[in-house]
Amino acid sequence: MTIEYYLQMADEAEQEGAHVASMVNYTYAADVMKNNEEMDLLVETVKKYESNLKKELDRKAVQEWYNKFIPFENDLKIQ
Repeated sequence: MTIEYYLQMADEAEQEGAHVASMVNYTYAADVMKNNEEMDLLVETVKKYESNLKKELDRKAVQEWYNKFIPFENDLKIQ
């Protein structure tokens, strides 16, 4: 696969809100980098999406926390 392929896949994932998948594709792109200019481009792009990745991970953590309380909430509704 080429750098361009991985960058395109990462861009598409980012547009769909799949930030973790996006970061994985950027990592693959880094594996095939040939010079520092391309690496600088990658670093800039990753920094651009870093806050989105943190939001995605935070959202998952909140959802996991919430899911622990759903059975308890349902028990209250039944009573």
